[in-house]
Amino acid sequence: MKEGDERASFSFGEGEDRRGGARIPPVAQSAPCARLREALPVYGYKQELLDAIRNNQVVVIEGETGCGKTTQVPHYVVEEAAERGEPCSVVCTQPRRISAIGVASRVAEERGERCGRLCGYSIRHETCTSAETHLLFCTTGTLLRRLEIDTTLTRVTHVFIDEVHERGLESDFLLLALKDLLKKRADLKVVLMSATLDADLFSKYFDGAPAFKIPGRTFPVTTLYLEDALMMTNHFVDPRAEWCKRSGWRPPAPGANGGIVSGGYGASGRDADERDMMDRRPEEIPDWELDERQLSTRYRNMNPPPPSPTVAPTRVPTVR
Repeated sequence: MKEGDERASFSFGEGEDRRGGARIPPVAQSAPCARLREALPVYGYKQELLDAIRNNQVVVIEGETGCGKTTQVPHYVVEEAAERGEPCSVVCTQPRRISAIGVASRVAEERGERCGRLCGYSIRHETCTSAETHLLFCTTGTLLRRLEIDTTLTRVTHVFIDEVHERGLESDFLLLALKDLLKKRADLKVVLMSATLDADLFSKYFDGAPAFKIPGRTFPVTTLYLEDALMMTNHFVDPRAEWCKRSGWRPPAPGANGGIVSGGYGASGRDADERDMMDRRPEEIPDWELDERQLSTRYRNMNPPPPSPTVAPTRVPTVR
């Protein structure tokens, strides 16, 4: 998408709207993720959320991570519009481009469709929408550019602001613009969503908007430390490496009869276990731990390889 094609990225569903209604196709009965969607915590609040969105201009949703608010709540709105036969064009903003692409692909997968049909995305220099698109995931900057062209967000019925707690210049300006727009468009619905937001703060800013809190799902977590990773991977830190922090360690020195004397630690050395690890027999020390002088000492009694035989060059007679 070239710069200045912002209008094209928001032309989703307009062909059907001009003919008097948004004919949104229902979810296929063979949708692969139907049971997974019903298992999400947000599914128990589906009807309550839809009623609140229908009866209020602004709704605040505080849903813990993993509850399914990002993928499911905008999808619920589109599904309800399909059942009622009402016009519906939903825009859901994401703070990052990768989030907009990933969430749009996930919702399309849940419907058993390819991304770009009913559900699509629009980011800078890239758009994946069609005339059938009624649910669009985009970045905050993309929606702001649309506001520059269309100050009333024509044909947009719902605006979802996800991760609204990530306060920034663009997000704060978008909230300010939407608050002014709500006074001009009584039919526009705005939904604020986040996992860690001050619900009372946003509710007061939008004149006492209702707020919902949805629990998430917890999973067992095992705490592992660096020492555990070193033990599981059998990792050995070379004390002679440039990046290794030395603490009184001295490199091994050549001993008698061509042997190698292991290095040791001074008074400020490490603990006894690490000290014993360094006290190895000479033959246990690999070559990569020795410098050039120590390698010469180790292999000084080895005979050098015989020189390769030299072949006298063959003289080719010259024909005169």
